Amino acid sequence: MKKFLNLTVALLSLTLCLPAGASQWSQNPMENLLVSGADDINQDYPLTCACPDGSTYVGWISWEDETACLKLQLIDKDGDMKFGDGGIYISRYPTPTWTSGFDIVSDKDGNAIIVYSDRRNDVWQAYAYKVSPSGEMLWNDGVALASNNVESCLNPKLIISDAGNIIIGYQALTNSRNSIKVTKLTPDGSKAWGGHIEITGANGLFAMAPSNQDSFLVTWFQADRGNLAVMRYTANGEEAWNGPTIVDEGSAVVSTEPLACSDGKGGIVVSWRHSLYSTQVDGRLQNVDRDGKLLWAESIAFSNVPQICTDNDNNIVAAYTTGKDNQDNIFMSKYDTDGDCVWASRELLESPSYRIAIYGVSCINGEAVAVYRNILGLRMATIDYIHLDTEGYPVDMAGKVSAMDGDKGFGRLASDGTGQMVLAWSDNGSNRNGGRIYAQNILPKVASVDRISVDEASHFHPVYIDGVIKYRASAEQESRITVYDMSGRRIASCGAVLNAEGYAEGHTGYLAAGVYIVKCGSKSAKIIINH
Repeated sequence: MKKFLNLTVALLSLTLCLPAGASQWSQNPMENLLVSGADDINQDYPLTCACPDGSTYVGWISWEDETACLKLQLIDKDGDMKFGDGGIYISRYPTPTWTSGFDIVSDKDGNAIIVYSDRRNDVWQAYAYKVSPSGEMLWNDGVALASNNVESCLNPKLIISDAGNIIIGYQALTNSRNSIKVTKLTPDGSKAWGGHIEITGANGLFAMAPSNQDSFLVTWFQADRGNLAVMRYTANGEEAWNGPTIVDEGSAVVSTEPLACSDGKGGIVVSWRHSLYSTQVDGRLQNVDRDGKLLWAESIAFSNVPQICTDNDNNIVAAYTTGKDNQDNIFMSKYDTDGDCVWASRELLESPSYRIAIYGVSCINGEAVAVYRNILGLRMATIDYIHLDTEGYPVDMAGKVSAMDGDKGFGRLASDGTGQMVLAWSDNGSNRNGGRIYAQNILPKVASVDRISVDEASHFHPVYIDGVIKYRASAEQESRITVYDMSGRRIASCGAVLNAEGYAEGHTGYLAAGVYIVKCGSKSAKIIINH
């Protein structure tokens, strides 16, 4: 007996279109873009940021003679590298055999703003750089952020405020005293406050997000208390509230950095590790508004710390892993500003994986994409993505980013929110002493389906049953069926035969779980297949 699959149908108009120009990006997951130089090895720790014109900056550490040099490449929206083979140097100052990290963003003019710590004066000091899209060093050798060479400036981070100013934070370590310091630069590199904000009692792990009116928010760990705190600072660097808002009191795991993003309304969304018991830890999610109020009475709990982003309607999408005994799977959920679940996916991998690491999640036109590393074995991993539509149904469950040899190490996903996403990652490949930087665009064009028109009176309600599309039809109806995925790519096309019961049947063959468009003449419908 045949079993009908659970599917939902909505009638709509279908507009299929091709990109205006052919992309230089390779669509072969066995041939990703080599960002570091063809002869370069020992490259690591790539970070990305999206530019307003669809280009992407990639910065990374190049280990040369036991020195951590900082390099930069600009990749345009078509996949062309603008800074030549191997990129350009931002810093070549001597450092020890480890790096304190760096961060990178793009401003509204497409310039790269970079903060990086080096030891040019024998102490870890943070410097800010501004690089034009042509590769010009606009701030020369960098703007020094610390006022002296006594404190070490570690773990630097930066954001751009809504007014275009640059907010930079770092861990300040003086002898055994640990704090977080934040300073503000104007677009010309001047220090807006002439100094910095200092957050005492912090262990140096923190995250920032822009608010409105040139203000910003910082979340950090009060390490001696096990608290996760949030404070908003005004454009003048003053505390906006009487005291910090405590998001997690006494149970925050202070050894893992919190994640944060803007909630789109001047507040901050935070995810972090939370200690349930001495032997059990989960992930948590909370939204703090611009006035310092916890928007949800209880933080939302997950099996692990979720990667987060917000969509155009200020909904929050979380992607997270769950599993034990090397049996990981991926889930995604969407929450509104009240903390109510809009949708929650089922398990998104058809079978559990040995180990999953999510690089990032992005929202494009209300749809959600999670990009992850799937570890298959020793020095063997692939990079894949999952694409869900606005209702949480799968559009693509097995998108492939990279199937090249290698372990697929550290990486960062950059998204401009309009359809261009680029992931850069480090990979040792087949050379144990190697190390190169690769990049790949992911879903450069989102679903090219116009979902405007719904005509319930047409009575076109196809269903999918074991490789057959079936719908009620009359003799005069179009007898050819075409199936498209949500990117507008044709998946199957076949003739439809009218049977004695008044149903037309078309043998499309097996269709994987996901969302498809079935088109028959002028009629079209969305079907959702869950195996």
